[in-house]
Amino acid sequence: MKLSPRASVLLLLALLASGCAQWRVESVAPEQVFAAPVDKAMIVLVDSTTLILHRPVLRDGVVVGTRESIRGRVHPRDTVAIPLSAIAETRTWYPGWVPLGPMAVILGLAGLLFVAARPST
Repeated sequence: MKLSPRASVLLLLALLASGCAQWRVESVAPEQVFAAPVDKAMIVLVDSTTLILHRPVLRDGVVVGTRESIRGRVHPRDTVAIPLSAIAETRTWYPGWVPLGPMAVILGLAGLLFVAARPST
């Protein structure tokens, strides 16, 4: 199967963009995770319930944050407080090593060079 240059570039961009963001399991205690500002955290409770919290903070042994709904929306009134003793696992969201904008520009330029360098048939 032979791909056109345009399809090759689009496939490369899709594959690279899919691996940029990820949830990382934190190997330290939740107290240490939430000591510094965190934008987004996935918390697995001891009863296997999973919550995604935006801007969680630690207050007096309780993690407080705004819960994300099933549709990905966040409402300020949907604030939850989770005791540290109820947390089994903490994951934090890493958007990737390179922000999406500059990465898209670099990959786009590389794709243009790739297409322009190919001899026309």
